[in-house]
Amino acid sequence: MAAIILMTVGVGVIFATSQVIIAIQRFDTYLAGGAATTVVRAPGAIDAQRCAALGDTAGVRGSVALREEPAGAVLDVLPSITQPRFSAAGDLPRTLGSDPVARPGVMVSEEFAQRLGLAPGDEISLKDGATLLAGTYRYPDDGRLPLLASAVIVPVPAGATPFDQCWVTVWPPREDFRSMLTSVLIASDAAQTETQLLGSTLGAPQTLASLISASPAVWLQAGAAAVALILGVVWVRTRRVELALALHLGQSRAALHTQSVLEAALVGIPVAAAGLALTTTLIAAQVNPTHAPAAALGATATTVAILAALLSGVLIGAQSVRASKISDWAKDR
Repeated sequence: MAAIILMTVGVGVIFATSQVIIAIQRFDTYLAGGAATTVVRAPGAIDAQRCAALGDTAGVRGSVALREEPAGAVLDVLPSITQPRFSAAGDLPRTLGSDPVARPGVMVSEEFAQRLGLAPGDEISLKDGATLLAGTYRYPDDGRLPLLASAVIVPVPAGATPFDQCWVTVWPPREDFRSMLTSVLIASDAAQTETQLLGSTLGAPQTLASLISASPAVWLQAGAAAVALILGVVWVRTRRVELALALHLGQSRAALHTQSVLEAALVGIPVAAAGLALTTTLIAAQVNPTHAPAAALGATATTVAILAALLSGVLIGAQSVRASKISDWAKDR
């Protein structure tokens, strides 16, 4: 019986938790794939100071105002190609989930720096003079807007000069971020304002709760609980002659119920704890530490639900025991 309980609890919790882990991993891909970064384009109508200030708002990972410079940038190692040059007011590396930049100079993407054979701190030679490569930012070729893939970024103060774009990374998703975006506009001409995700391959980010509720995890939890309920009834049914005899000899029904539940709990609780420990180990190995407590809480709730269903099944089974049926049940054996 203990083996069957272990199988029910272990399989139910592990499979349900695995679906939660999948939902968590998908949730994290929104941030890694650029879907958490919104790009607001409004040529000559972005207030750089307001845009950069959004980076200090709760729930905002980073924000930066960008303005493309007409002259572009020509690198000495690629003299025949003019690379895009952007002035940036704000924290571009933080907005893109990269390491902070503490030294003066320009920035390029990690991928572009590797192609050029450069590292942060190296000198980078441009047609209009040499400067330092202050740092790099993560910008993989994963379907995101290619705008900054091979661009040269020049950090500038957030003055009164209008910018053309505002990039804001909001994570986790929040419903009021649209109103934050409109606050960076100098003019409210909707016809010249365009808003899109930096990475749209995954679509708009969903909350973790909605991803979990849409996954098979809920159905797996319910299925495991239903199996545990049936298991509890069957467990009592296999002992119904013994229990009916106890009633016949004068044991009260309340005492019979208590005895049955305690006996099932003595088997079920250690087995459930073992299944939960195994699942927690699985969670620790596969989930971002930030989400591990939530996943562990979900596994605990699933374990408790299965155990409660098992004990409920025992109570239902014990309720059906009748002393008058001893003779019939004994013959069935």
